Amino acid sequence: MNLKSFYLSTLLFVSIFWINSCASRKLNSSTTSDVPQLKAQKFSKLDKLLKAQKKEAFDFDHLQSRLLVNYTANGKSLQPSITLRMQKDQNIWMSVKFMGLTVAKVLLTPNSVSFYEKIQKRAYEGNYDFIANFLGFDVDFYQIQNLLLGQMLSEVSKDDNALKNDTSYFEITCLPQQNKDICDDPEYHIYKTHLKTRNARIISKKRATEVLVNYPTYQYITDQFLPEKLEIEINSTDHTQDTINQKQIALTLKNTSIPSTQGYPFKIPEGYRLIEL
Repeated sequence: MNLKSFYLSTLLFVSIFWINSCASRKLNSSTTSDVPQLKAQKFSKLDKLLKAQKKEAFDFDHLQSRLLVNYTANGKSLQPSITLRMQKDQNIWMSVKFMGLTVAKVLLTPNSVSFYEKIQKRAYEGNYDFIANFLGFDVDFYQIQNLLLGQMLSEVSKDDNALKNDTSYFEITCLPQQNKDICDDPEYHIYKTHLKTRNARIISKKRATEVLVNYPTYQYITDQFLPEKLEIEINSTDHTQDTINQKQIALTLKNTSIPSTQGYPFKIPEGYRLIEL
């Protein structure tokens, strides 16, 4: 991958993530002393755990935060800054800065992905295949939203998965289906206290990719738990070269707040060349 391609792919990915907070608004973050001391919960049946976890899902209308990013691939590293605005189930808006300059903007909705970058004046309007090609597994708007909120990517079937109890977390494992040598569903470790995701493993046989997601720490915002740090490792197999390509993304959420309202302005400038898959 040349430097331009590396730079562009970085922008396309990190723009999927989180946001620069507005200094003029009052933050709703809780201090460490406000965090409740939670006890480990007990579940012996998967359906009971899934029901309880839904009640712990992060609830909001609008969300904003500052995202510190460290992205590494093929021996190269970039540290852009991100400004995200999220409207629950409707919009994920991002502005990407590099060396103090705005270089890209993105708007994700349940039906489309829109993106433009100022360096080569290129833009994209289409479906989530663009993002899936980078991440290595099929995604939609709601899965990206869940990924950022520390929730399981999609609905988990109690009939296709099994629950195991570890000393410090719950383990949800996929049961192989008939005539398949690999599970289609992600596998999860769930914290026993606040029932948020500890880590996840996603395998895409179609894309020859393994994705590892880790949430080392959570923060306490408006009496709810939200990821403070998020780590993603993408391992993709290149069968033509018989090699494994690795990408790593480390994210830290800062100054997160829950504003009552905010805008999501987005318009591709005239003269930009559309990218086609």
